[in-house]
Amino acid sequence: MQRILTNEIIEDALKKFWFDVINNHTNNIKLNIIFKVYFPEHEKFKSISTMQKDITVDDFNKLLLIFKEMWSIQSEAYKESIVSKIVFGYRIISDSGDIKSKSKFNKHDFNKRSYSTLVDNIINNIDWKGYELPKTMDLNAWGKLKRISENRVTIQKANSEAIYDVLIKNNKHYISLIIGGVIILSILDTMDKCEGKLNCFKREINASIYQYKNGELIFKSIEKKCKFITQLPKSKNLKNKFLTLDLETYNDNGILFVYCISIYDGEFKKTFYLSDYDNSIIMLETAIRYLMQDKYNNQIVYIHNLSHFDSIFIINILAELSDHDLKPIRRDGKLINLPYQLGSNKVQFRDSYLILPSSLKKLALGFNVELKGIFPHYFVKPNNLNYIGEIPEYNYFFDKFNENSLLEYNNYKSLFNNKLWNLKSEAIKYCEQDVVTLYQVIDVFAIKIYKLFKVDIHNHPTLPSLAMAIFRSNFLKLNWKIPIITGDMYDFFKLGFTGGSVDVYKPYGVNIYRYDVNSLYPYVMHSLPVPIGNPSYFEGDILKLKKKPYGIFEVIVTSPSDMKVPILQNRFKLNDITSTIAPVGTWKGVYHSNEIFNAIKYGYKFEVIRGYTFNSEIIFKEYVNKLYNIKKNTNSGNPEYLIAKLLLNSLFGKFGMNPNFENHIVVDDAKAILYENNINIEISDVTLLDNNKLWLSYVKKNDKSIDFNYDNYNISIPIALTITANARVYMSQFKLNHNYELFYSDTDSLDINKKLPSKYVGSGLGKFKLEHIFKEAVFLAPKVYGGIAINNDNSTYELIKVKGYKNIISFDDLKSLLELNSKLVLHQEKWYKNYTSGNITIKNEIYTLSVTSNKRELIYNNSKILIDTKPFSVNEK
Repeated sequence: MQRILTNEIIEDALKKFWFDVINNHTNNIKLNIIFKVYFPEHEKFKSISTMQKDITVDDFNKLLLIFKEMWSIQSEAYKESIVSKIVFGYRIISDSGDIKSKSKFNKHDFNKRSYSTLVDNIINNIDWKGYELPKTMDLNAWGKLKRISENRVTIQKANSEAIYDVLIKNNKHYISLIIGGVIILSILDTMDKCEGKLNCFKREINASIYQYKNGELIFKSIEKKCKFITQLPKSKNLKNKFLTLDLETYNDNGILFVYCISIYDGEFKKTFYLSDYDNSIIMLETAIRYLMQDKYNNQIVYIHNLSHFDSIFIINILAELSDHDLKPIRRDGKLINLPYQLGSNKVQFRDSYLILPSSLKKLALGFNVELKGIFPHYFVKPNNLNYIGEIPEYNYFFDKFNENSLLEYNNYKSLFNNKLWNLKSEAIKYCEQDVVTLYQVIDVFAIKIYKLFKVDIHNHPTLPSLAMAIFRSNFLKLNWKIPIITGDMYDFFKLGFTGGSVDVYKPYGVNIYRYDVNSLYPYVMHSLPVPIGNPSYFEGDILKLKKKPYGIFEVIVTSPSDMKVPILQNRFKLNDITSTIAPVGTWKGVYHSNEIFNAIKYGYKFEVIRGYTFNSEIIFKEYVNKLYNIKKNTNSGNPEYLIAKLLLNSLFGKFGMNPNFENHIVVDDAKAILYENNINIEISDVTLLDNNKLWLSYVKKNDKSIDFNYDNYNISIPIALTITANARVYMSQFKLNHNYELFYSDTDSLDINKKLPSKYVGSGLGKFKLEHIFKEAVFLAPKVYGGIAINNDNSTYELIKVKGYKNIISFDDLKSLLELNSKLVLHQEKWYKNYTSGNITIKNEIYTLSVTSNKRELIYNNSKILIDTKPFSVNEK
């Protein structure tokens, strides 16, 4: 049966510790020791005592008194809770103070059974509840007064051997709780302006602050200790040895099959073509074995779009060939890194798209390397792999007709005047050109990054991780204490990390001006401070105590009821769909203080429930300046321009990553059963591969931090939250400007019916640029809009954006959706990836497009035409 922690249990545990540890050493032993307990219902350890130093074999009774006393002054919430473990963290030192052994924990379990619902009334935030002390500055309530001098009082604590030593000075009480001649707790009470009452005061204990009014606790805060993001040494050299790989597929009745693979090491090209092998499996196996030769040992193999394409075809082959388990690193559906071993040789497969997120054609142009060619992908079939004859027609090369692609086709066709076209040789040439182009892009990128920042790109598999490495090694200052946030704090801040704001306000307009902000996120990063230092957690309405506290708070919001364009968004469940909306009404949410104070200017009201305060500092100014100056001072055809553009927008997202990573492993069925039967492992997903191996995704239940590496992840979601909140604040001044009418807004763009004043327009950071002028435009949903845009010569063109749909839609079709209940039934290809069969299936599916009301309410006129929208009203007190 589980037990409440009593003095008897504390004594038994300390005796056992004394026997196990102290008696195994000489009488000259000294140690430093701290007393902790574990609350199973909250999965938290709590330090009950401070570190007691220089403890000797003769100090048992003194230590026991201290630990009992420290437990006795903990709040009732602690003493009524189930404790499953007492932990004595200790470090053994010699008489001279030299460390004799490393610091370690010796855990003394008195009950290992799991928690059952015996303490339903215990508050969730049990990791700090303060101390059970008199809630007044009236010293007569503290115990029996023993000795009184002019400014000093000694008080005997009731039912205890402890005494309070109180120094009285300038409306302050400096209180020491002493037992056995040892100060075990220091307290500072300060009289508050509350009609001179002794029960209105502020109490400070270590890093905790408690505010009392009329004897009631109205506010409390405690500093939370965090690890901090550290500086990263610059790379001493660039280890620029790597390979590139590409594979080509054909479509056979809606299923993609691999028929060509090329590998390039910077000097030699090697290609494998399906007609030279009995089947594609043997071809793939041969290519993998070629890759795993001695000279490529420990190199990185880059594949462009490995995560969403190539990995589907090779995972089965890799798992089948090797006797070693595959342990992919996968985050948010993206394959970050795939270490692989065959025999004694190892490589790492990486997705180059994750570090250079653009098409290979655009990258070749941006980095001034050999351009990839064109090829008739739609011509290749399993029965014509060795075709020799006339060059295939244009429609086999391109999805749709345009002038540039026709020019490319004609130039390509001219190479074969009076010559036969050979599919095999042209496929090999095309595939090899892809791996050469990719190699050259990565090579230039690696050299440029190393020259600019002394960072080796091959140590960082994604663009955000590379941006973080550049920031840490080149710009992070030692005094910037950026907290690494995980666990409950991450969960709290995640509630307020709602991203950009995208909304339709008026669905139709004429003479519409579309403006985009130049580098909105880099602008606010450059100009505004972000949270640093240890966060201080508080409960209570901090706005009643401090004028403008800086931090992230949980609040009850009440908006003006007549706002057409609300500026505070939150996640709400509407019609069983969770959407991020900006409503009117009353609700509870988590917001940055900057956003709260900005909203107050527009009539919002707030009641703060709890939150975290921070110190703040502008820390990204130099990083942004460096990259923006590169971008501004180089033309768009220069590789450094593309590098600066990519890095400017990639850093902030790294801070907002989810720290709760899944582990992944590919194993045979026998080993999979061991994972399934392991009580410390929670399997979240299972994928059966074609070779009867299983891809398991899992987390470790008892210790979720066991695989967490602070140096690798460097997560600080308050910074990401702050950047997005500051961006919304910046945009709000334009969204609420009554000098023009707002039709649509995205995170960093506006569609309005007038030109912006010239002072807001320009090429600098945070300035707006005019992207389009629409003669006529419709806005139907976030990321769904279109219009008749006007060129400089007054000619027009259609500009249509429909998220998730690749084919062409006319403006008239889009405009027709303004009519109530109208819809467009469209068709497009959809790809289904199947790791089990190791292929991709393409199906032609129906895509239905209609106006939806999951962000704002739709308003129709009497003719049933959509003419306006209004915000949802919520009431979630």
